[in-house]
Amino acid sequence: MPRRLRDNLIFAPAALESKPPLFLVHGVLHGAWCWEPWWIPYFTKAGHDCYAIDLPGHGDLSGHGINRITFTDYVDAIVDAIQLIPDSPILVGHSMGGLLIQKVMERLQPKGAILLAPLPRRGIGPSAWRILRHDPLHFLHALLTLDMRKAFRSAAQVRWAMYSDQMEPEELDRYRAKMGPESFLAFMGMLWPRVRLSDTPRIPTLLVAAGQDRLISMADWLDTAHYLSAEMVDIREAPHNLMLDPCWPQVADRVNTWLSAHFSE
Repeated sequence: MPRRLRDNLIFAPAALESKPPLFLVHGVLHGAWCWEPWWIPYFTKAGHDCYAIDLPGHGDLSGHGINRITFTDYVDAIVDAIQLIPDSPILVGHSMGGLLIQKVMERLQPKGAILLAPLPRRGIGPSAWRILRHDPLHFLHALLTLDMRKAFRSAAQVRWAMYSDQMEPEELDRYRAKMGPESFLAFMGMLWPRVRLSDTPRIPTLLVAAGQDRLISMADWLDTAHYLSAEMVDIREAPHNLMLDPCWPQVADRVNTWLSAHFSE
């Protein structure tokens, strides 16, 4: 069972083998909780220690001074938490977490990186435009009130943005209830993140594209994969929240196969 190492970090030890640790970074409006139902049990059983961070103002820290927190504060929190891990981890980031990992890689060199439906290195402008076109009233309300949750107020909006039709309504509602606030300053910082990795050593990197993602284009993922010299796999059935959607076993199996190919003893 996962336990708290400190307020913003949970830890679950590997069941048997000792493979490289995984450091899990959640996306917008989420927290470390999003890894607990499926990914942490799966990968601890596969032999990886798992660490999952609550970014500042997220998860159990939900809402505390959220609109004073910047995108750089998120990066700082990840870099600080990684110092607690005895071995160099493989960074795993979903959505915003995938973009944050790209910024973390400007400062330190992890053992590897796995980007799950990551926000693109060129920024979230196109994604914001897609949300605006889909539901302009709620998105504009979110911008005017500096509360990004208001762009995803209903189950229908959350399903459109994050889940497939295979997700059971009760399960969707359970995850939707856990969604917390998001920093507007961090949102602004993601518009032009300026990832600069051209002079850093290349590490093994996997980008998992979600074929049914309504927020991010395949062209953006191809650009990010090319820039990072990353391998890329496309899970055709996957929506944006591919770590919680019913397709999660297929995604986890592909990630585990890649990990075994690159980090087997």
